[in-house]
Amino acid sequence: MRFAIRLESKMKELGFNQTQLAAKIGVSKNAVNKWLNGGTITIDNATKLADVLGVEASWLIFGVDDIEKLKANPVDLAELNKNLEKLPPQYQSVINDIIEALVSKYGQ
Repeated sequence: MRFAIRLESKMKELGFNQTQLAAKIGVSKNAVNKWLNGGTITIDNATKLADVLGVEASWLIFGVDDIEKLKANPVDLAELNKNLEKLPPQYQSVINDIIEALVSKYGQ
């Protein structure tokens, strides 16, 4: 399930519309609409969103509710890097920010 689908699902479950969710995290309704339509999100906003929705940021971003599951199923870094290089620079930067935030929170 993609980020936008997880976001929309959780919004429906909690009864939030775009305007309400935007107000709770301090962004515009247009920002929420952009995320629901596949736009990028900053790690700061993803963290705020996760808090408001009552979920782990790792679930919201990656679909994994337990960071230990990520550790138990390591990613092929060469393949990940190859795919990352296919993305435009602004998306590469967002992915890097997400990884840094996860390492900061869960790394050892």
